[in-house]
Amino acid sequence: MWQAGMAEEAYLLLKGNFLDSLFMGLAPGNFHMTSELDAHRQEAQRDFGDAIGITTRALVEGLFGLQPDLLRGALTIRPGFPRDWNQASLQHSNLDFNWRREGWLDMYEISSRLPQPVPLTLILRARAIRLPKVESGGAEVSSSFDPAAVGAPALIVKLPAAPSWKVTVEWNGDEPILLPAHRIYSAGQALTLPPGVSLDQIDDPQHCLAGGHVAATGYHTVFANMHEGDCRWSLPISFEVKADAPLPAAAPAIGTHQRSEPVDLFGVLKHQINEIFMRPYQEPRSPFCSLALPEQLLGGWANLDMTAKIDDSGLRRAGGMLKTPLGVPFRTPTGTAPNCLFLSQWRQDQSEAEIPLTGRAESVYLLMTGVTFPQASRMEHGRITIAYRDGAKAQLSLKSPETWWPIEQDYFLDDYLFIDEAPLPPRVDLRTGTTRLLDLASFKGHGRAVPGGAATILFLPLDPRKNLASLKVEASLYGIVVALLAATLVRSI
Repeated sequence: MWQAGMAEEAYLLLKGNFLDSLFMGLAPGNFHMTSELDAHRQEAQRDFGDAIGITTRALVEGLFGLQPDLLRGALTIRPGFPRDWNQASLQHSNLDFNWRREGWLDMYEISSRLPQPVPLTLILRARAIRLPKVESGGAEVSSSFDPAAVGAPALIVKLPAAPSWKVTVEWNGDEPILLPAHRIYSAGQALTLPPGVSLDQIDDPQHCLAGGHVAATGYHTVFANMHEGDCRWSLPISFEVKADAPLPAAAPAIGTHQRSEPVDLFGVLKHQINEIFMRPYQEPRSPFCSLALPEQLLGGWANLDMTAKIDDSGLRRAGGMLKTPLGVPFRTPTGTAPNCLFLSQWRQDQSEAEIPLTGRAESVYLLMTGVTFPQASRMEHGRITIAYRDGAKAQLSLKSPETWWPIEQDYFLDDYLFIDEAPLPPRVDLRTGTTRLLDLASFKGHGRAVPGGAATILFLPLDPRKNLASLKVEASLYGIVVALLAATLVRSI
């Protein structure tokens, strides 16, 4: 974040890490791998090498900005202190750094004990938009503003190799415009620009704007090309655009004025659901060295042999028709007949399937399950599309955690890190055939591995006035697997 010109935000994260690990943990003064807010591991692995390394680097290279590069014969110092600080110092075996501020005067004292003398480059966040007076060792030295600076204007001071430097910077002029606060918009709203900034100054590398209005959902940053006084820099304007789409509807029980009609998928189902973790997932894979998904899609770099046994005997014992407390039955094969269709971006699978439909319906219920992984959280895994004869569509996004849950476990939900604001979908335990209707208030904190695995009941309301054409299921995200087990239409009587 310091490299991106976000010094204030970076410091807040670093300060939070120090408070959490050094002061509030079970072993004060240590750097732990995970904090007490981690619902699964809690605080663990104190004095952990990874945490020590990245925290030290954030402190030295980020906050103090000390970046020696002896291979290139250079020392760069780019402090990232918060705006309201007036002094800071760091003593290191190779270098001492002292900084003090008095009004508009900044004073730096740097002593080097590096193995060889190297020139010094100071890159300082500008406090004013006019070129300041810079002195080193009592003599005035030249300086310049960096035209490629991001976040705030930056002053560059280059000094020859020496064992130590004393530098003063006397600022003058107006202060540069500050980073605007992060804002949240709805799609279609006009982007609010900082005072004095016009739309023709904006670079939009993510193509998230249309005529000055936010058009794409998600998190975005545009850049204002600033020119004030002697300074040029890029001012990032970050914002989130939330979709107007409502949360997925809760799956209701069918009423007395409705009748269910299971969709015949026997000609579509090709696979056995209990083989989902027994198949090799080998292609496509990166040809380069990477922390790839394990071959069976469970686990990670430190637990490549993780697996889960899926037991579909509860479905098989349902006698061809699985009943649920919602009053919605699902047609599912008995014996050893294929009972699911795997969809994915893996080479052995098709990525989508389309099933013809007829008549009209008020809603469709789907029995589905599959695979996800932590890095796919909050992402769309696939999509359900009901097409009408008139060309209109009804769609349901398969998104973790709202509408896409893994087969081997229930999500662990809480009020801190693992949040799901959508109604929890019913879960069908494959080993017993039992449907669990989950209530968010009582379910929080009770996520767990599900013996034998579980499927999810998804609900999509339809327009009962329109004639149906087809049901389409898509798997769009690399690395995951979507399994379609059954679908049932609910029609009016």
